[in-house]
Amino acid sequence: PGTVCLFKDFTVTIEDVFRFDAEDVLVFRVRFENAGNSAVHYDPRNMAVRAGHTVYPVALADATGVVPPQSNTEAIFAIAGTPEGGRANLSVKNVFSVLVPRTT
Repeated sequence: PGTVCLFKDFTVTIEDVFRFDAEDVLVFRVRFENAGNSAVHYDPRNMAVRAGHTVYPVALADATGVVPPQSNTEAIFAIAGTPEGGRANLSVKNVFSVLVPRTT
């Protein structure tokens, strides 16, 4: 929590990370901040999280896909296991980067 991911015209701050050990799932609550004068459109289905050299695709997301100009929005998403289907056993104390694909 508290990690800020900087993009060209917006930022994403990791607010909370929760771990569900039995399912090997991490749930993230993030805040998008857009200080610009135009809306930022992104694809929540294709967001991902980087931990070290591994990129974990989002398994489930609750996000609008739009950050209005000069405002903040929240998103909640989960990652489950490794990209290959095994257990990731990630800790909530890992350093994470949120990857956000833009749409037009």
